[in-house]
Amino acid sequence: MTFMFSDIRGFTAFSDQNEPEVVQTFLSQYFSTMNGIIMHQYRGSINKLIGDAIMAYWGFPLNNEDHAFLAVCAAMTMREAMQAWQSQQDKLPIHIGIGINTGDAVIGNIGSDDFMDFTVIGDAVNVASRLEGMNKEYGTTIIISAATYQKVQDRIEARSLGWCELKGKSEPVEIFEPLRIL
Repeated sequence: MTFMFSDIRGFTAFSDQNEPEVVQTFLSQYFSTMNGIIMHQYRGSINKLIGDAIMAYWGFPLNNEDHAFLAVCAAMTMREAMQAWQSQQDKLPIHIGIGINTGDAVIGNIGSDDFMDFTVIGDAVNVASRLEGMNKEYGTTIIISAATYQKVQDRIEARSLGWCELKGKSEPVEIFEPLRIL
């Protein structure tokens, strides 16, 4: 499976400076755009919306061998959508960070007798989340892991960002920034 985490930069400050109704309207517009790209254009599944973050995955329930490519294409389209968004005078100038990783995970209901949640868990999911956060350090919008890059390298142009240390990982991870579809 391939996992994506996307987050809006500076959203906490925006929420602090605006009334809840303004924040809700903004998020509704934002999620309509992003979720449409993920779900309808690139056949991904939204696992959760966490505040201003999106947790998505490809490879279940549709066992599509192109899951890594679809996820990277979705991320690049999301980046383009944000550039178009920023050119509109009535829209707030926002930036996003996206992390993508490919690997194994468990998918299903997790929880207790009191509360269950359908979700995906595993190291591959955690790495995608950590990669999203690394965009701040690298000044990028999208970072993909070497595991994802290996599956798409003949279909996208990417720039190597080298190796990075991720919280909770004992070994460094090689990362890439996708630039364009070939």
